Amino acid sequence: MESLYQTQLLALAKFARDAPPLRSYTHQAVVNNPVCGDKVSAYLTVKDDVITDCTADVKGCALCEAGAGLWIQSVTGTSLTDLVKLHDGLADWLAGKTKETGLETGMSPDKLRGANACQGYKKSASMRVAGFFNGDCFYNC
Repeated sequence: MESLYQTQLLALAKFARDAPPLRSYTHQAVVNNPVCGDKVSAYLTVKDDVITDCTADVKGCALCEAGAGLWIQSVTGTSLTDLVKLHDGLADWLAGKTKETGLETGMSPDKLRGANACQGYKKSASMRVAGFFNGDCFYNC
């Protein structure tokens, strides 16, 4: 099971690295983690309150890249209102307040496979920080 999570996390990290930059965007945020030095810059294109495209530039470890990949997959096609719900749902899940990540509702099978990689994030504090750190960056957009 451990190797499955490793494979999923590395696939999400690659997805974030391979995401093309946006030529134009309507929202941007940058978050720095002073503890480990990770830096995430998130870029969103929003039209009629829906995220139509997004990407992230990550300067950090594979866990941080995987968190960005998860968020890129999860938020494209999502309303800004639902983005707040996703952020809050993930925060509650990581804190142990709920069994659901908040990412499952209304996701396509491809996105849900990415969300299932979240299960690996609960295994260590550094994984939880990386996942939520990226969520904060997209939330701040």
